[in-house]
Amino acid sequence: MKRRNFIKVSGAVGGGFLLSMSFPWSNDLFAKETAPQFQPSAFLKIDGQGNITFTLTKLEMGQGSGTGLPMIIADELGVAWDKLTVERAGYDKRFSRNEQGTTGGSSSIRKLWRPLRDAGAAARMMLIAAAAQQMKAKTNKTYTEKDFYTKNNQVIHRPSGKKMDFGKLAGVAAKMPIPQKLTYKDAKEYQYIGKPVKNLITPDLVVGKDEYTSNFTLPNMLYAAALRCPVYQGKLKSYDDSAALKIKGVKQVVKITNVDLKNDPYVYDSVVVVADSTWAAFKGKQALKVQWEYGPNGNRSMDSVRKEVLATAKKPVKPSVTLGNVKDAFAKADEVLEATYENPFQAHALMEPISAVAQFKGSKCEVWTATQSVQNGTQIAAKVLNLPEDSVKVNILPSGGSFGRRGEDFIAEVVLISKAIGGKPVKLVWSREDELQHDQYHPYFYNTIRAAIKDKKIVGWENNIVRVAGGKGGDALYDIFYEFPHIKTQCAVVKPPFPMGAWRSVVVHSASLSFESFIDETAHKLGKDPFQFRMEHLQQPVSLVGTGDRANLIKNYRQLTRTRYKAVLQEATKQAKWGKKMPKGHGQGLAVAGFSRTACAQVAEVSVINGALKVHKITCALHMGRVINPHFVKGQAEGGIIWALSALLYGGVDFEKGQVKNSNYHNNKILRLGEMPEIEVHLIESEDDPTGAGEPAVPPLAPAVLNAIFAATGKRIRKIPVLNQDLNSR
Repeated sequence: MKRRNFIKVSGAVGGGFLLSMSFPWSNDLFAKETAPQFQPSAFLKIDGQGNITFTLTKLEMGQGSGTGLPMIIADELGVAWDKLTVERAGYDKRFSRNEQGTTGGSSSIRKLWRPLRDAGAAARMMLIAAAAQQMKAKTNKTYTEKDFYTKNNQVIHRPSGKKMDFGKLAGVAAKMPIPQKLTYKDAKEYQYIGKPVKNLITPDLVVGKDEYTSNFTLPNMLYAAALRCPVYQGKLKSYDDSAALKIKGVKQVVKITNVDLKNDPYVYDSVVVVADSTWAAFKGKQALKVQWEYGPNGNRSMDSVRKEVLATAKKPVKPSVTLGNVKDAFAKADEVLEATYENPFQAHALMEPISAVAQFKGSKCEVWTATQSVQNGTQIAAKVLNLPEDSVKVNILPSGGSFGRRGEDFIAEVVLISKAIGGKPVKLVWSREDELQHDQYHPYFYNTIRAAIKDKKIVGWENNIVRVAGGKGGDALYDIFYEFPHIKTQCAVVKPPFPMGAWRSVVVHSASLSFESFIDETAHKLGKDPFQFRMEHLQQPVSLVGTGDRANLIKNYRQLTRTRYKAVLQEATKQAKWGKKMPKGHGQGLAVAGFSRTACAQVAEVSVINGALKVHKITCALHMGRVINPHFVKGQAEGGIIWALSALLYGGVDFEKGQVKNSNYHNNKILRLGEMPEIEVHLIESEDDPTGAGEPAVPPLAPAVLNAIFAATGKRIRKIPVLNQDLNSR
């Protein structure tokens, strides 16, 4: 059986069986060559009545994983959809990092496609074996797997049409020999995959049967609001809680000391008001009198950080990517083209602000919240409480938006608060202001790209990046998929003024703004059509850099990406009627990007009339292998475009004396309904294994719009957000 170490089958209550399958390390692009083996697993329960429970190991945050993942196992097994129940998993060491690690990086479907197919196929084969055994007992004939198929929770005998329910076979199936070689259903037999199946999670949320953390309660639960130090790494000097304690409903005021586990999570020094209602806790928080020691970050501002960035950009840095002889290419160039791009800090601005519930019981602790990693959340809670991991239980609730923000800092906060108040159940509620001013922000990027031109061709490409970020991670993602003979990329890091984190599409968003804008500039400089220019530089075979399995993995990844780039570029330009005649002041712009092996191209149509920008239409094409649920994929593409357009029009985080100025939607604006462009999403049909959908539509949006602004006005804008003065300046 391919990719399988073992299958465990055990009897379940009511004559059913449990199926847990384990596999070795996946063939992930950036996995180390000597990566250890570990045990990803799919967990499935079939009871004696034929009810099927699928254990969801990823956070449902609106992206549809709570439906898309069970669709995979349902099709391979032959499940009746109305017999399927989704159950959220807490931290369970039987699941691997691939299966239950972080819900992020658009990786849920990509990482679980094969394990879930394997689990469904193995369960189906064991049920068929059980049916064959029962029929043999009655007819004294021998049957093979080919004599049967499964559909709607039944094993069906092909010649006779005899149907046997899963529930009645489950107990026998649990005793069947383990399949040594799996057979899979043909895609033609799929009932669900590739179809717009409705979200399993939404109906219960709409009627209140399923609860967001904001709505979740426990008996005798208290409410907490934290006044956090407004400056990153600042410390509490003193506080006066006398006025807060006089407010009706306020029960207690406690302090939480800075927790810094390598900045992830980072818990600010804070004074916490505990009350019998959210309102009382918030009023008590307003009444606190607190003195802080701001520390070095209290002297930093956006202007000072930018000066640090400019100084760092002039310093030599060891290249992270080198190909050919860049120095020689530039020395012999006929012309050198250069441009600098800036992408600011970005906040998440979640629709549902952060909240979490905890009850510390001395030797145990239980948490209820939405987190993108129940494993990390459990481990962090155990660490700050000095408890064994087995003594902490994190219950996962659905999330009203995440986008990389729902990590572990608030889990550490809430368990420490419950411990400080003697183990009473408590809900920690973040206000909108808390969420915006104590976020884990998208890093600031400053990016200068140079192209060496020789005989009207790019012969050298040099990319100098400065990131204001928490570490050096992400350097390798500055890969360029266009073919040039000489390439160099270098990346320097400036210490951040506040915590950095994942933001929808992470560093690919900023890298694509620079790459795709500069490719466009170069095409125009050489008198080439931007679409044709991109296609020309995607035709050549990928060069192998280095030796060994890792080098081949990277080469294969780049080749896959180039193939998909070409497909989505052709589709997007075809559907958008690229090059069509546009009215005065209107223009089209093109960009393409790759994320999680998915390629996304977009054509933006904009107008700039009397200095006012309007985005009229975005035509989007995605190649993500096999599409599990086109309804969710299109929704994610639309959401990503809206997310990125909000950043382009209104994004950016400003701060002074270490304190973030953004505080609510009035000064951290997002796209309004009347500003929405028309969006078309086109999916490339493919039988390749599926890749990610949640983030790929974000990176191409900004460069496509900036390139369209140039087409409409002849003006190059090399930063976001795009301001009125940018459009009106000469």
